[in-house]
Amino acid sequence: QASPAPRGPQGAAPPLSVAMTPRDEAAAAPAAIASVRDIADEIVVVATGPTDDTAARAAAAGATVVHSPWQDDFAAARNTSLAHCHGDWILVLDADERLAADSHIALRALIATPPAEPTACLVRMRNWTDDLRQDGFEHGAVRLFSRSPKLRFHGRIHEQLSHSDTGEGGIRWRQTPEVIIDHLGYAPAVMTQRGKVDRNLALLAQSIATEPADPAHHHHLGMVYWSTGQFPESLAALTEAIRLSAAVSEPMAFLKVAHTLQIACLVNLQQSAEALDLATACEGLCAAEPDYWFNVGLARQALGQHAAAIAALQRCLAPPTSVPYMAEMGTRTWKPWLRMAQSYAALADPAACLDAQWAALHLHRRLPDVHGRLWAFAVLADDGQRIATADRMWRQLTNDADRARVIEFAWDVLVANDTSVSAQGWADQWLPDLGHGHRLGLVVRQARLAGEAGGPAAQIAVLAAHFAEPGISPYLGQLYVETGDWNAYEALCQTLLTDDRDLAYAHLGIGNLFLRQGDIDGAEAAFRQATALGSDEPNLWNNLGLIALSRRKVAEAEQHFLATVRLDPDHFSANLNLIRTAWFAKDAARATACLATAVASLKSLLEKPYTAPTVAATHDFFALYTYFQRWDLSRHRNAATVVPDGADAFLKALYQAWQVISARQFAKHQA
Repeated sequence: QASPAPRGPQGAAPPLSVAMTPRDEAAAAPAAIASVRDIADEIVVVATGPTDDTAARAAAAGATVVHSPWQDDFAAARNTSLAHCHGDWILVLDADERLAADSHIALRALIATPPAEPTACLVRMRNWTDDLRQDGFEHGAVRLFSRSPKLRFHGRIHEQLSHSDTGEGGIRWRQTPEVIIDHLGYAPAVMTQRGKVDRNLALLAQSIATEPADPAHHHHLGMVYWSTGQFPESLAALTEAIRLSAAVSEPMAFLKVAHTLQIACLVNLQQSAEALDLATACEGLCAAEPDYWFNVGLARQALGQHAAAIAALQRCLAPPTSVPYMAEMGTRTWKPWLRMAQSYAALADPAACLDAQWAALHLHRRLPDVHGRLWAFAVLADDGQRIATADRMWRQLTNDADRARVIEFAWDVLVANDTSVSAQGWADQWLPDLGHGHRLGLVVRQARLAGEAGGPAAQIAVLAAHFAEPGISPYLGQLYVETGDWNAYEALCQTLLTDDRDLAYAHLGIGNLFLRQGDIDGAEAAFRQATALGSDEPNLWNNLGLIALSRRKVAEAEQHFLATVRLDPDHFSANLNLIRTAWFAKDAARATACLATAVASLKSLLEKPYTAPTVAATHDFFALYTYFQRWDLSRHRNAATVVPDGADAFLKALYQAWQVISARQFAKHQA
């Protein structure tokens, strides 16, 4: 039963109703409602989910809420919402969608006049496939139409609007790309959290079982598979959709997309020659679609036909003659330029390659890898104009993470190619403009790269130059430990205590020094002070475990070692120590499991350059091996020895691990 109609001036119907059908979308629905609150005359929410407070939140946000049970049918839910709308026009919105703010003026102009006949508008849907709204695809969708009892949706999923008497033929269709809806539901986190892929596959399976000859169902199935990277499955479903379309009297609107995605599937399956054969066959139908030419360009590029690839990619940039049925974000703007840059590079045309990258960056500012490299090349070429452009574009970025990544990419290029400037000095001038967290990350990265070129001393020099930066101390202290410079390590800790900063780390360091000197009580007191100050350093808990173990407090030691591996699952020493506590508990199976983790961690350490911690780890493992080797000999001499269940399996695993570790050590020494 429809709710009473709100009336406008002189009893006229209101211009715009917004219809929503959220299902357990309490977190998202209020933001969707907020995006239309200033333009909608009424907002009707049909709540189909019983498990959260979507209805309550929607009502609190100003919507009229109608309850209706979910029937595994999106069209049924949509039609329930339409029955409760009273506006001249109806805008359909999902909970994970937002009406773009810059669409309000265009939408107000469009709804100012009541339609004289059933009218449906294809609005522009921007489907974002990442959390930063940088990538995705666009398509036209019927989300705005005149209110009429004859206009209703059909289809269990990917529902379509039609006239109850005349089908699609009884509707006046309009393209209104100036009305934009942002769809956030394709972001990976949302897809996973909401289980949308499994839900959509299940509903499409039901639809195909009911209507196996409907090509639209197979097309939508192909698109779901495409979105999850299942290209063989996508190709098969799209091919079936095209085959079934031949039996339909009216041309199917989705055929351009189906053919284009077929080509894209073949490119992704490294079947580019087959992709080009298909592209030739459907060029007459798809030539106006930018994605068609983009994928043709990718196929040409994969086959090494770079001049032809550039020609195809340039066609993506032609002024549009129509609104594409569906298009990947950027295939009319920046993406072709980036792909052309690759082909220009392959054709040994560095100037054209750089120009193409600059064109892409001007069209899409959030390309940190491109931005950073272009900035560095401009610095190396002493190109003042482009240096200034890169600088200005960098300052216009609003995200500190983006800014830091630009600097990182530029710095990498300067480190690899610098012959005229100091890469370190170049990077330092930008640090003050970054937030603390990103400043710290950049300094640590600089230090690591300096270490790769000049060894630990160069790495220490970079960190020491930024010693005043909060959070640098642990990185600097770790290097002192790895290089065995305990005097510098002690001076660092004392300086931190004097300066009253990084105190948790300072007390941890003092504890390490006490432990090294054999002062167990002093070490424990310092470690306890570090925990009280909130330190979550894994080594702290491991050391507390060692202290407890030295005092025969096995249960307490085990809890400390477990706390260590919770913070760092690959912590070698803690996993080694858990072998000991498991053995004390006569649990050989658990000791074997801990051994596997410890050995994997030690193998990883041995793949890196030798440092003090690596040497200590190999010594600790040798000590463990020696202990159990002696225990094994002893138990054969003494029949009274208690042998835990699974001891033989543990010892076999230990001996095998020792052979592997010894071989790796030998190979490393030989190298």
